[in-house]
Amino acid sequence: MRKAFTGLYAGQRLSRFLAAQSYPTLTEAARDLGIQQTTLVTQINQLERDLGQPLLKRAERGTAMKLAPFGKRVVTAARKIPAEADLLHGARVRQRRREDGAEQEGFPAHNR
Repeated sequence: MRKAFTGLYAGQRLSRFLAAQSYPTLTEAARDLGIQQTTLVTQINQLERDLGQPLLKRAERGTAMKLAPFGKRVVTAARKIPAEADLLHGARVRQRRREDGAEQEGFPAHNR
């Protein structure tokens, strides 16, 4: 489960899931988010694999997409931590920049 929140592009996948969950279909969500539908589906599928449970009940003919019970819990939890998530993301970006700068100068990042 940790990978779902710390892996590469984890924040983007979670953000896109949160944005998409209120739409009747992933196609409509992707269109409004300005991304390809396949990209959105791939990211949500990866998030579901990382978390080990389905987040959405996909739309079928005549029925809108809905949150799965676990998806509801993820949405509730994620809405409680947006400020903390932004702070964590910013800290990770700053750390990576420091590490990249140290490596570019020829020094291992851990020696700084």
